[in-house]
Amino acid sequence: MRLFGKQALLDLMGEIALLSRVLLAVARKHRTVPMVGRTHMQKAMPSSVGLWASAYVEGLLDDLVLVMTAYEITDQNPLGSAAGYGVPLPIDRELVTRLLGFGKTVHNVLHAGNTRGKQEAAVLQSLGQVMVTLSRFSQDLILYTLPELGYFNLPAAYTTGSSIMPQKTNPDVLELIRARAAGVIADGGTVLQILRGSPSGYNRDVQEVKEPYLRGLDTTRMSVTVLVPMIKGLTVNRKRLIDAFTPEVFAADEVLDRVGQGVPFRDAYNDVKANLDALANVDPHVAIARKCHEGTTAGLDLDGLEDRVKVATDFVRDERRMFYRSLSRLLGIRYPSDLEPGKSTGRR
Repeated sequence: MRLFGKQALLDLMGEIALLSRVLLAVARKHRTVPMVGRTHMQKAMPSSVGLWASAYVEGLLDDLVLVMTAYEITDQNPLGSAAGYGVPLPIDRELVTRLLGFGKTVHNVLHAGNTRGKQEAAVLQSLGQVMVTLSRFSQDLILYTLPELGYFNLPAAYTTGSSIMPQKTNPDVLELIRARAAGVIADGGTVLQILRGSPSGYNRDVQEVKEPYLRGLDTTRMSVTVLVPMIKGLTVNRKRLIDAFTPEVFAADEVLDRVGQGVPFRDAYNDVKANLDALANVDPHVAIARKCHEGTTAGLDLDGLEDRVKVATDFVRDERRMFYRSLSRLLGIRYPSDLEPGKSTGRR
């Protein structure tokens, strides 16, 4: 299960890095396209497509830190612990660790047994964070592709029709991601609930951990994978984005400008609120260009995010290389290419 988990997590981390890179490309291409920022789903302050898209890049990269931690927990060899209390034989646990390509050995033999379920729970909790990010992104796209807003258009290949209404192009893929996020989060909770009353040592309860563990990994990978081509085919409607700006979007910036000039906040707030029409001619491009401090619309460090994506991609590449090299030596074949369907290993 741990070897399987290593492979699955390496694949998932590579796919999260790819999804981050695709989103980052959207942020770069549309970095200066104005977009209404919202709180409580109401118009709030000037934002940009670059800010919105790169926010999810940074979110995924933070989630990836948790997945990497779960990978580190998974990358430990529990073998040699027997039933959890060791054996009176001169076995070499470190040799097995090296042969199987694990990063380290679970030292305490009783703890090795106790990690059954705990390791899976750690993975599922990290996957839950990934799915929360994907679910919120999906919810954004569902809202922003509404005909009433029309900020973006989804590629037709990733929408579905209706059994009765011929005009429909429904965002079913995004809706399913939103729903399945709840399932992955629930799977993590299920594993923890199974473990919470289990005493130390092996208990048969832990066999019930496998189903939610495998399901959570599978669901998360599918969700990450399907978003890559969807985002590549996403259309950004600049005119609809700019037309959505109305005077109240610039109100907070106007208040803060006046405060910067020495006007008491209360006075500036009340005056701007009473005279919103005075902001009717503010250019949203100018508004987003004025915010230059770190992390704002004109202060995005997209190169820094690109560096983080590269670090993640290099980590996956290097870990795969070490893992596959160990398994190739152990099996006497080239792993994994010689194990692909339809290929002979040359051995019996």
